[in-house]
Amino acid sequence: SFVSAFLLTQTACEDGKDEFLDDFSTILYFRNSGEIPVSVYNTGEDANYQVVINKGGSELNAVTEVSIGTMDDATLAIYNAEEGVKYKAIPATCYELNGDRKFTFAANELYKTMDITLKTELIDGLPALNTGEEYVLLFYFHATGALSYLCFT
Repeated sequence: SFVSAFLLTQTACEDGKDEFLDDFSTILYFRNSGEIPVSVYNTGEDANYQVVINKGGSELNAVTEVSIGTMDDATLAIYNAEEGVKYKAIPATCYELNGDRKFTFAANELYKTMDITLKTELIDGLPALNTGEEYVLLFYFHATGALSYLCFT
C-alpha cells in the first residue's frame, strides 16, 4: 500500500533569509521551506527520513547549538486555525526520532541531519488516511521557534 506524504517547513525567517544576515550573526533553519513531497510505501519495513538543519548568516564560522522538539496538540490547533488547515497529529507510535535532538554546529559545519524512522505499517493503518485527512509530525527549534512539519495524506 502507498501513502503519499509531504514535508512542510516554515522557518522564523521564511523565504527571505538573506534580508536578516546583517541583523543576525548566525541563523539556523530547516532546509526547504514549503511543501516537499515524500512517498512512503508500506513494504512491511520501517522507512528512514532525514530532516536537514542549515546554519547560515553573516558569521558562518560561529559555533552554535539548537535543540529540536515535537509540538503538542494545542500548538497544532493554533497552526490549523492560522493556516486554515485541519491536520491531525500523527501518533507517537508511528515514528521514532533517532539520536540526540540537541545539535552543536562547529565553526566548519553548515548543516546537520536529524534521522526519523517512520513505521510504515502503522502509518498506513491510520483511519483518517482513508478519508483524505492529513496527519502531521511537527518539529520546532527550541531557541528560535522555526517549524518543520512532516505530513501524511
